Amino acid sequence: MQKEKFEKWLKINNISNKMVSDHVSRVMRLERVFTVIFGASFSFEKAYQKDRCESLISLLRSKGDNPDLKKYSNIDLPIGKSTMASIRYSLRTYCRFLNSGI
Repeated sequence: MQKEKFEKWLKINNISNKMVSDHVSRVMRLERVFTVIFGASFSFEKAYQKDRCESLISLLRSKGDNPDLKKYSNIDLPIGKSTMASIRYSLRTYCRFLNSGI
């Protein structure tokens, strides 16, 4: 994750400091989870190059309460909880950042 660049991009786009912190925290959490699922070579940049992160976003559909995500055990996500929508939104935001080319 390109933490510092992402933070700067969010601030340039008039995102409040609280939301900047929230987005960064959520994306870092997802990075840890996806590293457990996909291995140490995981990166959002590779996922973006592959399919613009659509496969990752798809894993989080229906608040993560879907067969694709359920096949992974011991992941630190609030499966089925409303906070999954916020986590998915932060992933989409990070993908928009990657699309911006900064």
